[in-house]
Amino acid sequence: SKMFLSDLPMLWMFLAVLNSAIWAYRKSGSSVSIRSPFTSHWTIVGAVFALAALVRSQVLVILPVLMLAILLRRKPENRAKILTWIGLCGAIVLVLAPALIRSRVITGTFALEDTSIHGFELPRRLSGNPNYEPTRIKGENDEEFMDRMSAELIRFATSRPRETVSFILNHWTKALSESMLVLPLGIDPTLTWRERTDPSYQDITRRMNDTPAGIFYPLIAVAFLGIAVSWKRGGWIVGASCALYLLSSAFGRYSGWRFNLPADWFMVVYVGLGISALDEYFRA
Repeated sequence: SKMFLSDLPMLWMFLAVLNSAIWAYRKSGSSVSIRSPFTSHWTIVGAVFALAALVRSQVLVILPVLMLAILLRRKPENRAKILTWIGLCGAIVLVLAPALIRSRVITGTFALEDTSIHGFELPRRLSGNPNYEPTRIKGENDEEFMDRMSAELIRFATSRPRETVSFILNHWTKALSESMLVLPLGIDPTLTWRERTDPSYQDITRRMNDTPAGIFYPLIAVAFLGIAVSWKRGGWIVGASCALYLLSSAFGRYSGWRFNLPADWFMVVYVGLGISALDEYFRA
């Protein structure tokens, strides 16, 4: 199953990347020298990040979040930040180098995974015709077919930009909504683990309609409380990374739960942090 060979391991590695990034972010708060552990902490993050990219290269889209986290720390001087960026990127290149070299030797290109299916799927999904099935022209080889698909994709995006953006934002909104619906909201209590593939779980509209406003909106408020209390401790790294990862899936109009599995849980974390903050407040 692709879920167990790719999606679930990507979830584990995604969690490892975020945990290491928050660890380095919080540790770097006391660093004031270019020779401090600030750089070595983020070098470790780079190595973990690269290992995650070996599972699924899609995770590379969150690299700007990691670099921004380095930039936003106030205490380290600018030279230390630049050196840290070099350490982060150097660790990534070092870990990925064997896979990239092997790919170059075998396929003639530097690639971490076979992306040919995307060259077929993206033009189909962004064609404006749900029944469109790309087919080869007689005598067309693989390279010519992929070039034609890329040209079709670019032609559609440039000639119908509003529709293209609408596709992407609709799928991104659905993915962000599903992050909140990882909680058992709007689900029949009789649904057991044996019905875990029941399509009602994916029926976002019905689940939101079946969730009382008195439950849904307070949970949203608690989630925002969780974001607020965790912001200075690096909690924003989780939300920004997950949202960016889900946006990258939305670009291909992949909004199924399997594709979003590595990053569709972040709102639940914020809800938990919000509940914890409320518990501490009332106990005090």
